[in-house]
Amino acid sequence: MIELFKSDKEKHRFSSTMKYASSIYFLLLHRISCDYSPEELSFLLGQDDDFVYQLERFKISMSNLELMTHLTWVFEKKELSFESYDDKTSYEFELGVWVENGVRYYQMDYFINAVESISFFRLMENLNIKRIEDAESPSSFERGVCQTFFEAILSTDYFKRPRTARQIKDCLDGHLEDYKIPVIYFKRELDLLWGRKGTAPLKRSKANSYSYRYSLHK
Repeated sequence: MIELFKSDKEKHRFSSTMKYASSIYFLLLHRISCDYSPEELSFLLGQDDDFVYQLERFKISMSNLELMTHLTWVFEKKELSFESYDDKTSYEFELGVWVENGVRYYQMDYFINAVESISFFRLMENLNIKRIEDAESPSSFERGVCQTFFEAILSTDYFKRPRTARQIKDCLDGHLEDYKIPVIYFKRELDLLWGRKGTAPLKRSKANSYSYRYSLHK
């Protein structure tokens, strides 16, 4: 699991278009406003746990149509970039990330020249440490709800066709109506259900798909 409470200040310098820099802003803004951790959003995108962590630090490019499509689905068609900028790729930016008193800060600066910069954006994310620790306990109420859901759905034909994490989570939310289980509890339970044939009821695969999908072993 990614170290969520790293306190050392990170600095990431890069050159890009204004539009690309704005897409990082919207990614962070929507993730935080939806109360998703990087791990939770990675899961809903059907990617490995550190995918969004790497994406937000420019180690993975957002210039991918399938990624933008999946982000649009997860964020329910919210804006993902500003469209009114030029296409120059030489704008210089630096993203600082640090943690203080249970809050993670993201500040991106735009460099006007070699010595002058202005703030492009600054966002704050409250780290819900209690929820992350609670999600590790199989006896938590939320995981108990997920266990009951999976026991019921595994007895049906639901997993005879491959399902994405987002589709399965939407199915759970539909059964609960007004109450939504935080993604991290749901992920912990689903992670216990996939593996090799004979050891787990489900398999996880990316065959012919951008994201991981879950289905019954044949």
